[in-house]
Amino acid sequence: MEQWSALAVAKARPAWINLFGVPLNHWNSELFFHMGSAIGETLLIDDETLFKNSLHMGRMLELINHETSCPKQIKVADIREVF
Repeated sequence: MEQWSALAVAKARPAWINLFGVPLNHWNSELFFHMGSAIGETLLIDDETLFKNSLHMGRMLELINHETSCPKQIKVADIREVF
């Protein structure tokens, strides 16, 4: 713990990230954690995403370092395709 200061700035902050275009045949928590590692540290995958209740987008809570930029696009490759 550090003493409070008006000049103190958090090094990271949590943010909800929406992921579109994830193929349903790859829709699983392992893939979302993998994609999350390209953004920051995955804190939570939304229940609607985990239980496949809402398949138009995946949603996860990421801890993002404010000194780095968040990618606009993440490419993921498997043996057969890149998406």
